[in-house]
Amino acid sequence: MSILESLPPEMAEGLRRAADIVRKHDTVRIISHYDADGLSAAGIIGNILLRADKEFRITTFTTLDEDSMQTIRECDKDCILMTDLGASYIAEIEALGKDVIVLDHHTVMKDS
Repeated sequence: MSILESLPPEMAEGLRRAADIVRKHDTVRIISHYDADGLSAAGIIGNILLRADKEFRITTFTTLDEDSMQTIRECDKDCILMTDLGASYIAEIEALGKDVIVLDHHTVMKDS
């Protein structure tokens, strides 16, 4: 049994879609929270991207606020992968017009 097969179907499908997005890009900007789980997540994603021969840059924030969102808006990369951040800014992230993947264990704050 593969790791994906052991996950809930929705989660496995989301991870497949995320991997497909990353495969389309040569360079990925990783945005992560500057705490233990955020730095760990960014390091794990960085290692995965190294193995996939992708270029990347990691940027960390102590909080996701309007200033950090402005930095993200100004990012010149078309693929942004966010770890441990982003759940409370889904609408703003969707408005970026880029391929953005949010891997966050926090509750997504989005009106349906």
